[in-house]
Amino acid sequence: VQQTEQFVEFKDNFTSSISSFKDELNDIVAKNATDVTDNMLHEVDSILGRTRNSLHLLDMMQCLRGFDDLTYTHSMNVALICNVIGSWAGFSKDDLNTLMLCGLLHDIGKSIDHEMEGSHVQIGADLCRKYKESELVINAVEAHHGDIEPQSLIACIVQAADAISAARPGARRETLETYTNRLKQLEDITNGFDGVE
Repeated sequence: VQQTEQFVEFKDNFTSSISSFKDELNDIVAKNATDVTDNMLHEVDSILGRTRNSLHLLDMMQCLRGFDDLTYTHSMNVALICNVIGSWAGFSKDDLNTLMLCGLLHDIGKSIDHEMEGSHVQIGADLCRKYKESELVINAVEAHHGDIEPQSLIACIVQAADAISAARPGARRETLETYTNRLKQLEDITNGFDGVE
């Protein structure tokens, strides 16, 4: 798969989106920019628009496993996985955008945790408060490692997507088989709900 033209195009688009996402997060932190969330969601939509379906997206992401393990890439992966799960669950476009934004921002505290005291979770939640993100987004950031209880399905999905991304081969040195089994288990869980195809 990694030799196909389709994968090369996906990887180039993914790399470009990661670069833009990194710049936008840095703008939030360094320049106090407040109007970049639409641009961040556009980057996710750009990647989604180049895939055939959710399984194709997950396959392409799996092929990127040796690409790198930067927080930006992980955050983009979490947002994409959130989109897949939210789509499977029948979320509206607005809820999908909120879900993807939570995925993008869940580790934003890591971008400056070396400069401030506290965990990346608390720093991220404080940044989200500073820029007046909704309580739903703030809770998803605070709950993604289980430090507090998730208050919404969106926060639960962000937790799951974070765990899936962190469980990929290369991130925690797990095997491809373990990763594939986790994805299959997730698919089985979502298929257990009425209306999920």
